[in-house]
Amino acid sequence: MGFDLETAKERLGITDNSKDDLIESSMEVALSLVELYCNRRFGIVAGEEEVIVPNATMQSLQVHRIPITTINSVTSENGKSLTGSQHVSDNKAGVLYLKNNNCNTKYVVNYDGGEEISGAILTVLWPLFDIIYSGASGDSGGGGSIISGSVVKKTSIVGVGSIEYDTGSSGSGGGGSGGSGSTNGVLNSFAALLDLYRINEA
Repeated sequence: MGFDLETAKERLGITDNSKDDLIESSMEVALSLVELYCNRRFGIVAGEEEVIVPNATMQSLQVHRIPITTINSVTSENGKSLTGSQHVSDNKAGVLYLKNNNCNTKYVVNYDGGEEISGAILTVLWPLFDIIYSGASGDSGGGGSIISGSVVKKTSIVGVGSIEYDTGSSGSGGGGSGGSGSTNGVLNSFAALLDLYRINEA
């Protein structure tokens, strides 16, 4: 069982395509919440990520699709490409360590990396999806809010993105800001599991 449209429709007992857009949007929000909590992206992807250097003395770059499979190129903000001898990577952690004081403000890292959504992450995603879809479809009586009972207004991480949503502390469909029937409640309930996947940056 994956985190896909077909599985979601089977979960909801929907056989036609009338709700596909709403289902997919709800899935995207659920995944975004987990990615933001974990400070990383899930799924195997090839592409570029702009990485901001934390401070002038920090000689490392943290990417957000881990583990790294292949580093294709590393380019500084002035357009200079770093050679393989100018950096070394911890592929599992997704960290590139720069050599010879090659530390600019930001870099663009082109790499292949990431991992598929695992069974453990699915145990968090589906309860989140249930709450989000219920609120968005109006089935919960919450007035059609895309997320009920959330406490974050807007948050973002470099390379992952940002998300903004209602900060209402209570609602008939959301179960309150920290209750088990809210998105925040689900994240809190699975915090110990999600922390195993979280990237903690210096």
